[in-house]
Parts: sequence; C-alpha cells; structure tokens
Amino acid sequence: MSELSALKSALAAEQAVVYGYGVVGAHLSGAPRRHAMDRLTKHQTRRDEISALITASGAVPPAGLPAYRLPFPVGDPAAARRLAVALEDG
Repeated sequence: MSELSALKSALAAEQAVVYGYGVVGAHLSGAPRRHAMDRLTKHQTRRDEISALITASGAVPPAGLPAYRLPFPVGDPAAARRLAVALEDG
C-alpha cells in the first residue's frame, strides 16, 4: 500500500469516527457527553491533520460521506456508550 493510499484510508476512518461521535453526543448528557465531545474534537483534529498531509502530497483529500452505517442502532445512552467504545476500538 502506498503512503497516499494509507493516508486516504486513515482519513476515511477518521471521517467515519467523527460522524459516529456526532451520534454518540446526541444521546448523552453531563460528564459522559463532555467526554464524548472531547474525543470528537481529537478525532476532528486528526482528520484535519491527515487531510493536510494528503493535500501537501499534491493530492485532493476525498470528502467524507454524508452519513455512515452504524454497527448497531443507537437510541439511548447505553447504546451511545457502546458505540463510543466501538469507535475507539476500530
């Protein structure tokens, strides 16, 4: 795998995680939500750094998708916490 391909794969993963944390945050409140939003910010930063590396290589970073398939339905805080764990494990 070329370096550019690896960067594009990493970018796609971060884009999916950022989307996932948007879902997580929508179902949490208080300290758990603040923690999730902190993780969201870290992944947004990583996404932007990877995108900048792709641009610096002379390529165009692929745009993220408008939505991503979640591994399971998320409709309550317990499912949101499980999704956060899945996002980090991924």
